[in-house]
Amino acid sequence: MRASQRVHKLAAPYGKPPSPSTLPPGEKTHGISGRELTAVNPIVVIPARLASTRLPNKPLADIAGKPMIVHMLERGLEADIGPVAVACGDAAIADAVRAAGGTAVLTDPTLPSGSDRVHAALGALDPHRKHDVVVNLQGDFPTLEAEQLRLTIAPLADPGIDIGTLVVPIHDES
Repeated sequence: MRASQRVHKLAAPYGKPPSPSTLPPGEKTHGISGRELTAVNPIVVIPARLASTRLPNKPLADIAGKPMIVHMLERGLEADIGPVAVACGDAAIADAVRAAGGTAVLTDPTLPSGSDRVHAALGALDPHRKHDVVVNLQGDFPTLEAEQLRLTIAPLADPGIDIGTLVVPIHDES
């Protein structure tokens, strides 16, 4: 991470930062930090590959009659924050996404991380860099609520914040 980057962690579903997503492009308001906020133009990319070491074929795991990756595509679309696509390391994932009506981009299956997969897919999805926020939505959180995804991008309208990460407190009773 660059020294100049500021990370904003959001505890969900506690609290709701101001959302500029309903502002017309270029219009500004003020956020938590007092800085001006501008409307953002996000794109959601879900990295997926079959070669998981802990649970092979995880993106295609059947959950209530649909592959997990299709559930994640639906969560991204429900958030309604921008276009949603899956960066696929394998043709079988792309086939499942396309069969569900989604956008899939095949990437090099040897890429070392989901972030690398997202970056590779962006070349095809947004070659003119019209989107100023990239949401790297993990492909294995089918219980994610749309509001939680919207909360993650809201702080990014503040020019002093470069990265947002959704976190949830863990309460261990043991």
